[in-house]
Amino acid sequence: MPKSGLEKRIEQQPSALGLNNAFSASRDFQSRLALFVNVDELRDLIRSVFLGGDDTFPLAADLDLVANGICDSFALLEMAMAIEQRKGLIIPDSDVTVENFGSIDRIRAYLESRTH
Repeated sequence: MPKSGLEKRIEQQPSALGLNNAFSASRDFQSRLALFVNVDELRDLIRSVFLGGDDTFPLAADLDLVANGICDSFALLEMAMAIEQRKGLIIPDSDVTVENFGSIDRIRAYLESRTH
């Protein structure tokens, strides 16, 4: 998207306008917002990919997905790829572990740790 005249002037002289930190903080917030994944989004993803869309299956945020047979280690990779596609980020293969992707809570914690 082309920048407005005001945006161009601010980029050229941000310190004169006192906006250095405001624009930096805004960009940082936008990048964090892009990674945000809520519990319902993750439940929907898991239900659609691994449970055939069964929205009646009780899927607690702390439920161990591997120990309860919902997915295996290969499926965790599949889930990570789906999150990458939906959120536009790259998750290193080495990060796709049961510790990081074994439950909805763990996935959220992992993604939140990527924003700090």
